[in-house]
Amino acid sequence: MPFIRAHEFFKYGNYSTTSALKAFKKTDAAVMFVHSSDDKTVPIEYGLDLFKKKLGDDPRFVYMRFENKGHGCLNIDTGYNDEFNAQFDEWLKTLDYDYNASENYDRFAADKADYINKNLDRAKWADRLDEEMFAQFVAFYDEHIG
Repeated sequence: MPFIRAHEFFKYGNYSTTSALKAFKKTDAAVMFVHSSDDKTVPIEYGLDLFKKKLGDDPRFVYMRFENKGHGCLNIDTGYNDEFNAQFDEWLKTLDYDYNASENYDRFAADKADYINKNLDRAKWADRLDEEMFAQFVAFYDEHIG
């Protein structure tokens, strides 16, 4: 790891040693932290809870804790992801080759991309932003930037 750290220092200078916590403490900008308690990708204790513990009740920092939003907390769960994933799992069973084998990597990548392009209902997948949550983001922006 010393080489990587040296490379980063030469490339980015003092910025290479700056952490998010250090940067947030030094700036006077307002920051909003958004996290869901059931996030399994980045547990909340390593995100929002950590920042709140380290940064405290400074009014520049707004902490939005959500429930049942998972890691992709910007959307409303319509159940479509589960539906699509179940259909994808069924499609995997129809393949006439071992998609986990390294020699089939490129073939599977192409087949998977083709399957997604033909079967993903993009309107159902993307048209589900949580408008109530985004209204809070806009209010934060208006208050601190406007």
